[in-house]
Amino acid sequence: MVYFLVIIVVIEAIIIKYLDREVKKWKQITADYKVLLKRWWHEESQERTNKNELH
Repeated sequence: MVYFLVIIVVIEAIIIKYLDREVKKWKQITADYKVLLKRWWHEESQERTNKNELH
């Protein structure tokens, strides 16, 4: 009975560690996406500004 509980605790710890790693990975992906989106928005704004200056 005690071994059964210990095994459950160990398995839960492994699952929590794995999920923590996945959450960190997704946070990094989200942060990279936000940076790319901001960069794209800035470049688009500059292109619109340049086109308006040419007219």
